[in-house]
Amino acid sequence: MGRFVAEMGRNKQGEEIVWIDYDAAVSLHRVRATNPAERRLERLASATPLDNRISYGCINIPVRYFDHVVKPLMRDGPAIAYVLPEVRSTREVFAFARDKPSTRTASQ
Repeated sequence: MGRFVAEMGRNKQGEEIVWIDYDAAVSLHRVRATNPAERRLERLASATPLDNRISYGCINIPVRYFDHVVKPLMRDGPAIAYVLPEVRSTREVFAFARDKPSTRTASQ
């Protein structure tokens, strides 16, 4: 959990990944559906987050999302990545979210 400077890189197999915390081996990468028994693609596509945990240390995302959203966002260099806790809401974690009233209107 925390705020990280993430950057594109490659893993030991030469695959593109986004390093979130290199020293701790935390990365974001395309989901690898190499073991059918793990049902990784099915679990990521489910309606509930309860079965989405696939690994500890990596953030697995659909291939299409990685290729069409993440890679273009990372092409200009490092980016800030936030890893949020699973048991507390954003408002509980970030004081600024609860200290300031929303200035957004319904049309925004």
